Amino acid sequence: MIPERNLMEGCGLTPNQQSKWISVIREMMHEGPRIILRLEKIRKAIIAYPEPLMWYLQQDED
Repeated sequence: MIPERNLMEGCGLTPNQQSKWISVIREMMHEGPRIILRLEKIRKAIIAYPEPLMWYLQQDED
C-alpha cells in the first residue's frame, strides 16, 4: 500500500494500535456500513479511493 493512502501508516500507529483500529472498524461495518461515513477522514478516503473498501467487503463475504 502507498503510505500516503494508508491512514494508519501516515498516523504512525504501532502494530498493536493498528490491530485495535481494524477491529473497531470491523465492528462498525457489521453494525452498518453507513456508520463509517460519520468519520470524516475515513469518509474522504473512501470517496477518494473506493477500490480497497470494495475489495475488503468482497473478501469479508467469502
